Amino acid sequence: MGTHQTSISCVLASPKNIILLALGLMLVIEVSVGLPVLSSSNSDNQQIQTSSHRMVKGQRNANLPRNKTKLYNDGTAHSKDYFIDDDMLFLTRTKQNRAGQSKESYRWPAGRIPFTFAPGYSDEEMKQIYYTMKHIETYTCVRFVFRTESDENFLYLRNVEGKCQSFVGNVRRGAQQVALDPESRNCAFPNFPGHVLHELIHAIGFFHEHARDDRDNYIEIMYENLSEDDDVLRNFYKNSDSDRATEFYGVPYNYGSIMHYSERAGSTNGENTITRRSPVPTGVPKPFEGEMGQRERLSEGDVLMIRNMYKDLCPENAKVSHGAIPAKFPDVLDWVVEQDRGDAINFPVESVTEDDDDDDDYDYSLSDKGRKKTNSRFR
Repeated sequence: MGTHQTSISCVLASPKNIILLALGLMLVIEVSVGLPVLSSSNSDNQQIQTSSHRMVKGQRNANLPRNKTKLYNDGTAHSKDYFIDDDMLFLTRTKQNRAGQSKESYRWPAGRIPFTFAPGYSDEEMKQIYYTMKHIETYTCVRFVFRTESDENFLYLRNVEGKCQSFVGNVRRGAQQVALDPESRNCAFPNFPGHVLHELIHAIGFFHEHARDDRDNYIEIMYENLSEDDDVLRNFYKNSDSDRATEFYGVPYNYGSIMHYSERAGSTNGENTITRRSPVPTGVPKPFEGEMGQRERLSEGDVLMIRNMYKDLCPENAKVSHGAIPAKFPDVLDWVVEQDRGDAINFPVESVTEDDDDDDDYDYSLSDKGRKKTNSRFR
């Protein structure tokens, strides 16, 4: 009996076991006080888990990540976890810097934007998307083109149940999803081409207008009419960068932008969540007027932003072909209907799926459940 007790004491007193016991005690303490426990699966998840423990509900510290974690991959050969902020997708937890992406790396070379469709659209639906692209081309120098084998980065247009989403700018990840469900209220009200227009301008490189750094000169956010849920509040944060010489591309605030939220976006009680300041402060640029939250047409400010972002990238012939800005832009739905003369178009349709050893076929309709109703309020 005495010999057995002595052998146990010797084992417990060995240096190796003392170290193991100490590590175990540290782990218990760490979990009990709520410190982050990092997963060893990959560096992205380590960053995500660490950040989530630091976030406090309602916290406004600009140094902390503001996009709540929403993880899923797109089922392509370049799958990667990413983050959702309303209808915008991001690869990293970086802040939204400007009215539009400032780094040239986010722009499409020469203003040329290759695209292809995923299976799941009718010919009529593909035509509506295609002619909406042509509508943008009418007034800007960007060009949407069918993807070729030499195009490494391209828009991958998918009919994803309940979704109307896009990355912001060219994220250079191969197949870059733009999710457009023509039967969802998120995408179909008041008209499908209007929401396609909105998402394509995200893909060109622009954020939401109401999040501009100078927005406090033009609007006020009525937080008392918003939910306290961080999922809602983060859609009303303003962009934090102040490099105004470049961030707005020389274009003043635009109430009528197709990228602006509506007056009652996200309201919990039917009251306005965004109100105009009238008059605007002395000395600030006069804003473009228009209906906040409209999804029917381009505005002068939208077109000027795209032109200015790509003016040094587009070929000269594309820059001169877009012509003058009209006194009033046409309704995009009417314009699209007029363009369709019944001609057959051989659209590119591809199934860009995982071709690696990982055979987890991903279905977007199964991801991020519960946001279908929420998203429809932010229009």
